[in-house]
Amino acid sequence: MLEFSVSPPVSLVYEGLCCRLSEVAGRHNVSLAAWEDGFYARDGRIVNRSKMTSSTDVYSYVWNNIWQYGNGRRAYDLANDGFKVDFPLFTRHQCTRAS
Repeated sequence: MLEFSVSPPVSLVYEGLCCRLSEVAGRHNVSLAAWEDGFYARDGRIVNRSKMTSSTDVYSYVWNNIWQYGNGRRAYDLANDGFKVDFPLFTRHQCTRAS
Protein backbone atom coordinates (compact mmCIF):
# COMPACT_ATOMS: atom_id res chain seq x y z
CA MET A 1 0.00 0.00 0.00
CA LEU A 2 1.32 3.40 -0.95
CA GLU A 3 1.42 6.09 1.64
CA PHE A 4 1.87 9.76 0.92
CA SER A 5 3.17 12.22 3.44
CA VAL A 6 1.33 14.91 1.51
CA SER A 7 -1.69 14.05 -0.60
CA PRO A 8 -1.38 15.01 -4.29
CA PRO A 9 -3.52 17.89 -5.55
CA VAL A 10 -6.98 16.84 -6.66
CA SER A 11 -6.33 18.24 -10.13
CA LEU A 12 -3.43 15.81 -10.66
CA VAL A 13 -5.50 12.84 -9.50
CA TYR A 14 -8.35 13.91 -11.76
CA GLU A 15 -6.01 14.37 -14.72
CA GLY A 16 -4.62 10.90 -14.10
CA LEU A 17 -8.13 9.46 -14.14
CA CYS A 18 -8.94 11.13 -17.46
CA CYS A 19 -5.68 9.84 -18.95
CA ARG A 20 -6.47 6.33 -17.72
CA LEU A 21 -9.95 6.49 -19.26
CA SER A 22 -8.33 7.63 -22.49
CA GLU A 23 -6.04 4.58 -22.41
CA VAL A 24 -9.00 2.23 -21.98
CA ALA A 25 -10.95 3.92 -24.79
CA GLY A 26 -7.91 3.76 -27.07
CA ARG A 27 -7.36 0.08 -26.33
CA HIS A 28 -10.93 -0.63 -27.48
CA ASN A 29 -10.64 1.75 -30.45
CA VAL A 30 -13.44 4.05 -29.32
CA SER A 31 -13.56 7.79 -28.87
CA LEU A 32 -13.90 9.40 -25.48
CA ALA A 33 -16.67 11.93 -24.82
CA ALA A 34 -17.97 13.79 -21.79
CA TRP A 35 -19.80 16.92 -20.79
CA GLU A 36 -17.41 19.86 -20.60
CA ASP A 37 -17.19 19.84 -16.82
CA GLY A 38 -15.84 16.31 -17.06
CA PHE A 39 -12.62 17.80 -18.43
CA TYR A 40 -12.28 20.53 -15.81
CA ALA A 41 -10.62 19.84 -12.47
CA ARG A 42 -12.00 21.41 -9.31
CA ASP A 43 -9.43 24.18 -9.43
CA GLY A 44 -10.73 25.27 -12.85
CA ARG A 45 -7.85 23.86 -14.90
CA ILE A 46 -8.58 21.93 -18.07
CA VAL A 47 -7.25 18.39 -18.13
CA ASN A 48 -4.14 18.36 -20.31
CA ARG A 49 -5.36 16.92 -23.62
CA SER A 50 -1.82 16.21 -24.83
CA LYS A 51 -1.44 13.64 -22.03
CA MET A 52 -4.52 11.80 -23.26
CA THR A 53 -2.63 10.16 -26.10
CA SER A 54 -4.28 6.76 -26.34
CA SER A 55 -7.73 7.86 -27.47
CA THR A 56 -7.72 9.39 -30.95
CA ASP A 57 -10.77 11.62 -30.53
CA VAL A 58 -11.87 13.28 -27.32
CA TYR A 59 -15.19 15.11 -27.53
CA SER A 60 -16.48 17.70 -25.11
CA TYR A 61 -20.18 18.51 -25.06
CA VAL A 62 -20.35 22.15 -24.03
CA TRP A 63 -23.47 23.12 -22.13
CA ASN A 64 -22.38 25.85 -19.70
CA ASN A 65 -21.54 28.51 -22.27
CA ILE A 66 -23.39 31.62 -21.15
CA TRP A 67 -21.14 34.68 -21.44
CA GLN A 68 -22.99 36.59 -18.73
CA TYR A 69 -22.04 33.92 -16.18
CA GLY A 70 -18.37 34.07 -17.15
CA ASN A 71 -18.30 30.66 -18.84
CA GLY A 72 -18.40 31.70 -22.48
CA ARG A 73 -14.71 30.97 -23.06
CA ARG A 74 -14.96 27.32 -22.09
CA ALA A 75 -15.72 26.09 -25.62
CA TYR A 76 -12.82 28.11 -27.04
CA ASP A 77 -10.42 26.95 -24.33
CA LEU A 78 -11.32 23.29 -24.85
CA ALA A 79 -11.01 23.58 -28.64
CA ASN A 80 -7.65 25.33 -28.34
CA ASP A 81 -6.42 22.54 -26.07
CA GLY A 82 -7.22 19.91 -28.70
CA PHE A 83 -10.67 18.70 -27.68
CA LYS A 84 -13.37 18.32 -30.30
CA VAL A 85 -16.18 20.56 -29.12
CA ASP A 86 -19.87 19.99 -29.72
CA PHE A 87 -22.81 22.16 -28.74
CA PRO A 88 -25.76 19.82 -28.09
CA LEU A 89 -29.07 20.90 -29.56
CA PHE A 90 -30.68 21.83 -26.25
CA THR A 91 -27.87 24.31 -25.46
CA ARG A 92 -28.32 25.94 -28.85
CA HIS A 93 -31.98 26.33 -28.00
CA GLN A 94 -31.14 27.90 -24.65
CA CYS A 95 -28.74 30.36 -26.28
CA THR A 96 -31.33 31.52 -28.81
CA ARG A 97 -33.96 31.90 -26.09
CA ALA A 98 -31.60 33.96 -23.92
CA SER A 99 -30.90 36.45 -26.73
